[in-house]
Amino acid sequence: MVIWAGSKSFAQDPHFSQFFSAPLYVNPAQTMNTDADFRVMSNIRSQWINPAAPYLTGILSAETRLLKKNTNNNILGGGISLMHDYTFDGILKSNYASSFIAYHQFLDDEKTNKISVGFGATYGKKNLDFSRLVFAEQFTNGGFNTSLPSGESLSNMKSFLSLSTGINYSYTNEIINFEVGAAGYHLNNPKQTFLKDEYQIIPKRFTGNTLIGVQLKNSNIINFSAIYQHQSNVNYFLFGANYGFNLSGRGKSSTNDVIYFNLGAFYRPNDAIIPYISYYLNDFQVGFTYDETISKLAITDSKAKTFEISMSYRLKKGERDGAIKCPYSPWK
Repeated sequence: MVIWAGSKSFAQDPHFSQFFSAPLYVNPAQTMNTDADFRVMSNIRSQWINPAAPYLTGILSAETRLLKKNTNNNILGGGISLMHDYTFDGILKSNYASSFIAYHQFLDDEKTNKISVGFGATYGKKNLDFSRLVFAEQFTNGGFNTSLPSGESLSNMKSFLSLSTGINYSYTNEIINFEVGAAGYHLNNPKQTFLKDEYQIIPKRFTGNTLIGVQLKNSNIINFSAIYQHQSNVNYFLFGANYGFNLSGRGKSSTNDVIYFNLGAFYRPNDAIIPYISYYLNDFQVGFTYDETISKLAITDSKAKTFEISMSYRLKKGERDGAIKCPYSPWK
């Protein structure tokens, strides 16, 4: 969404309830922060379907390990991400192509402590369909007459380059997985204007992420995760938990497959309660969330409906032993 006020532009980046399915968008240091050799993740979010023209955002990312013959077992990862944002029923369309790189340094021989640093660059382009807009100068006794001059000096926005960086710390053993990180986006103050105003820029976005995962004795798993985001005058906070039921079986009933069924919920204060469900089979996962609105939008005749569908695939070379080294989490 873009709001014009005076000579300054305020814009808020898209956000996801399943933020863990868009890790590069949360923190560049999350690039290849996994024990897999290759990872693909995607998310489609449809927001506010009823009371207004829907917002539709889709993101797709792919990551892989670089310098795989590194003898010290540290990891250099690279990734790319594509995102499309469809706003105001298609009046405003945004496209982004990003590249990321991150280095993961283990701090001990047991490889339980790890510090990660990542960098990213995003090429962005926005297009506004002026033919579908109306302005006060076009209002007549018979309604809006779009053939009249709008009185506005508008032009399509030039493409822009945005830079980002982030840091992440993780502690992982056979039982616990803990992570905490912080990142900054649009650090180079990229210009974003339809008004030919040199002072209109994309405000910096700062994010913080954390995760605590615990593997229980029955091989079930519980994860607590949260994200905080600040951009311009907008603060965004989302937290929640999910419980993973191990369906792989144990003893004689066990299989070589790794199967988890996850149930959980997230909460965005004064905005929404978000049930979460996902299914994980070996290297593939699919997830679904629905934002149950609790803000003032909930009392409208047409209640806001927002949902997300995510998918991910992780490829790890070598034979599968039917076990997970560290507690499964959506991040990994």
